[in-house]
Amino acid sequence: MSFSNDGQGEDLCNDGKSLRNSMKSRPYLHIPNFSNNDVGIYRCESAFKGGIENYEINVANTVRPTISAWLERENNKMVAVCTAERGKPAANISWSHTGNSPPVETLSESHGFFTAESRLELTEGVDVKNLSCAVSHPYWTEEQILVPKPQKGHMHLILRPIIIVSVLAVMPAVRHATIQICIGRMWKNVVTPLTLLQKLKFATCW
Repeated sequence: MSFSNDGQGEDLCNDGKSLRNSMKSRPYLHIPNFSNNDVGIYRCESAFKGGIENYEINVANTVRPTISAWLERENNKMVAVCTAERGKPAANISWSHTGNSPPVETLSESHGFFTAESRLELTEGVDVKNLSCAVSHPYWTEEQILVPKPQKGHMHLILRPIIIVSVLAVMPAVRHATIQICIGRMWKNVVTPLTLLQKLKFATCW
């Protein structure tokens, strides 16, 4: 494709691209309906009275990935998953968890897209409320922070510790109330405090 100051030009591409002049008479290449097929290296040659200048321009596209994070069970272990799907180029994933970071698996998809996934195996008792993953990508100027949430049907991952703690906290109160009821029942048949002590010595109340 060529263009000259006298308005003469030649186009052998036949794909909609065109050479145009800006308001300041600066030529530029117009690419309508930019797609993945237009990615590549463009060479420009500018000829003038003083000589010839050559340039190479690398044209690439940046596609924002779809990001998500969740908690799941795998082999009786809790796993935090963070993904960045169908982005270009591939995204990078890191965790707020202290210790060795798991590797990020990157899958190449059709049309030059990439999906990145990181799976972090958690130890029992870890505080998942303070766990987060960070996704970085050229599309964003700042990292995107995600907090993994249990998938539908996996709320027990969070609720189980709360239920156990709640039951343990209630048990002393229940046992205390049961003993009081037991003593109250025996008191009806007691004549003296000494008789009550004798009954308590051999009684078992639950």
